[in-house]
Amino acid sequence: MIVAIDARMIGPYGHGIAEYVRDLVLGLQDIKDRKYEIHLLISKNLPQNDVLRNFPHTLVKAPFLSARELLEVPRVLNKLKANLFHSPSFSAFPFLPIPAIYTVHDLIHLHFGTWAQKAYYQFVLKPTLLRAAQVCTVSNFSRKEIAQWLGWPEERIAVVKNAIHVDPPPSDWEERLKKWGLKKQAYHFSLSSSKPHKNMPFLIKAYLAHAEKNEEAWPLVVSLTQEEVGFRHPKIVCVGSLSRDNKNSLLAGAGAFYFPSLIEGFGRPPLEAHLLNVSKIVVSDISVHLEGMSKLEPTPRFLSPHKLESWTDQFLYVETTSSASAGSTQSSSEVKKLIGLSRRELAQQMDAIYRDHLKK
Repeated sequence: MIVAIDARMIGPYGHGIAEYVRDLVLGLQDIKDRKYEIHLLISKNLPQNDVLRNFPHTLVKAPFLSARELLEVPRVLNKLKANLFHSPSFSAFPFLPIPAIYTVHDLIHLHFGTWAQKAYYQFVLKPTLLRAAQVCTVSNFSRKEIAQWLGWPEERIAVVKNAIHVDPPPSDWEERLKKWGLKKQAYHFSLSSSKPHKNMPFLIKAYLAHAEKNEEAWPLVVSLTQEEVGFRHPKIVCVGSLSRDNKNSLLAGAGAFYFPSLIEGFGRPPLEAHLLNVSKIVVSDISVHLEGMSKLEPTPRFLSPHKLESWTDQFLYVETTSSASAGSTQSSSEVKKLIGLSRRELAQQMDAIYRDHLKK
């Protein structure tokens, strides 16, 4: 039997859903008693040297989240004679020839999307989920929200959390910092995007208030382009989209990490920062962050994503507080038990769901 997994969102740069799918596929590879074959649907954006190309796969010409996918993906599944389809995102297919499982990470587009995105969720995604073989998500917070939206009991939605892990930074990571003009343990870092719910203009505004009052303020490094920030400032370093090695280099050297989101389905970057021993992590006090990070040691600083002065004050606090106790006091296995799963556990949970529906 064949389980087809949509991996078309994976490209040269990582983001939450792409990393989730990669971890799932690599974890499934190690399940020895699988009774089915994994077949990936990929896009031309997947690098030629990507390990996922070693799996059985089909190149889908229709771009991810395009109208054309509604016709091409069902045709591909028919040709493959697949038995089960997994869409691990909000890409919905109302007319499929086989049962489908959906992993909906969050409902952020319903809160912050355009009118077209909100209409898509209401008139395409929602009816599709109501007919799905199984709906999954990645946190208890998202399960509650999605269940209310669908009018379902929460128990009907499976929670299969992200696999949280990071590769060690490259051997030349300190040299990479120098190329950006950065000193180890002497800069603030925020790994985020320009999407409205990420609240990055708020964080930058808080930092500017701090830098204006403190000539010796550390630089703020943001994973945004100069165009996304909208102006130049001598102490705001725009690094844009990051390769995995560059991301881990910046995490390894950061004096503090910031994540001011208004809403998240899971919130992966602060947990990666924790695993790379960033001693000072500052996050918004939203439900999903409290769910996933309140038991970490040292505990992150939880701040309201609406109170500007609190974030401004935090920049100064970080810069003037000793980092002698830097780093996580928990082992990697302890952290994974608290905040997420290993690839193996992620794959085992999804494998059980696949097997259940293949039996049917």
